[in-house]
Amino acid sequence: MKAGIKLVLAVVSVILLISLAANAHLYFFTNSNLQKQITEFQSQVGNLQNQINSLQNETSTLQTENSNLGSQIANLTDQNSNIQQQLNSSQSIINTLQTENTNLQNQLNQKNNPNLVTSLGIGDIRNDLNYHLFISGTVYNTGNNPAYNSKLVVTAYSGIIIPINNYIQLGMIRPGTPVHVSVSFAYEGAALSNWTVTPEWTNSP
Repeated sequence: MKAGIKLVLAVVSVILLISLAANAHLYFFTNSNLQKQITEFQSQVGNLQNQINSLQNETSTLQTENSNLGSQIANLTDQNSNIQQQLNSSQSIINTLQTENTNLQNQLNQKNNPNLVTSLGIGDIRNDLNYHLFISGTVYNTGNNPAYNSKLVVTAYSGIIIPINNYIQLGMIRPGTPVHVSVSFAYEGAALSNWTVTPEWTNSP
């Protein structure tokens, strides 16, 4: 009886030892796998951290470049403003020079063009029933080119009435050549109150 109990106890002990050994093996195997997984996760975490650090460095670099570009844009904006001011100033100078050039050209044209001036004596002569506006004197061309189709336009007034509206034909007058005039215009009515004698000409025939 005692021998049977001992055998049973021995068998149970062996089974327990086998179970403990199996459990220990399984534990060590599972623990080894978990350790490998932990190591792999740690490696992945390290890689991700390196990527994060790299992205942070790139972000910092891009922010620095962006700041530099902002400064360059501000400088270029200032330079553009200065250049625009210089252009405006230059345009103003150009406009002034063009105006001066136009004025000089006009003066030159006036100097080259014909120009008639008069030195005339004019009188209202009334003898009995004969009334005349008498014009006598000289017409000069002070320009550098001939004056064509020259004439003196004569307009005389008696109040609001115009008894004389005529002209004296002179033809072509060369530069520096005087043309003598002696003409009388008959009229009727009241005495003349005033008159005008205006030279006219063309620059070409």
